[in-house]
Amino acid sequence: MKKIFFKDTIPIIVSIILVIYSIGITIFTDYVLNYKHYIGFSLIAISSIFFIKNKTIYFYIFGLTLLAGTVNIIDIFYATVNFGIGFISFNPIFLALLLLFFVFNKKMIDEMFPEKNNK
Repeated sequence: MKKIFFKDTIPIIVSIILVIYSIGITIFTDYVLNYKHYIGFSLIAISSIFFIKNKTIYFYIFGLTLLAGTVNIIDIFYATVNFGIGFISFNPIFLALLLLFFVFNKKMIDEMFPEKNNK
């Protein structure tokens, strides 16, 4: 029996759901999206394409997308939620997605950054 659902797909699926939900809320209410949302939507779409085409490029693009969202450069959710430490603000939605991404893609991280043997 072939596995249909892999755990490494969870972060991208949650991101796509957040994008679809944000677009739906924007269409049916008076919320307005800004350039951060459009850049975030575009990067999630590009990441989704590379998830199917090339996992290595997907890993880099989606990781950088989540990192940019964590430091509040882009956004994918209609409501902006962030907390700050000093002059830097963090988005907890992206922070949670970034943690999920690293936890579920540990195998790919180990392949891309192997440990050096100091013998």
